[in-house]
Amino acid sequence: GHFSNLDHPEEFTNALIVHLRRGAAPAGSRKVPRLGEPMHLDADTVAHAVMRIIAARGVEKFFSNSGTDFTPIIDALAKYH
Repeated sequence: GHFSNLDHPEEFTNALIVHLRRGAAPAGSRKVPRLGEPMHLDADTVAHAVMRIIAARGVEKFFSNSGTDFTPIIDALAKYH
């Protein structure tokens, strides 16, 4: 269904955990900011800030299930291409 996470939350969570573990980066290869170190983001919107964070972490591919609330992300992707 459209809201499988709400219709069947336990099954959804279990499937998501498996998916995320399969996609996890090999140990030692994740790029994460140092804890306690503030990060300044030059961004006009939250979507722009999200794209800046994704870039700072070295993400090369971005997959999404777009909908009507996805327009700001598309704008940010276009701006920071």
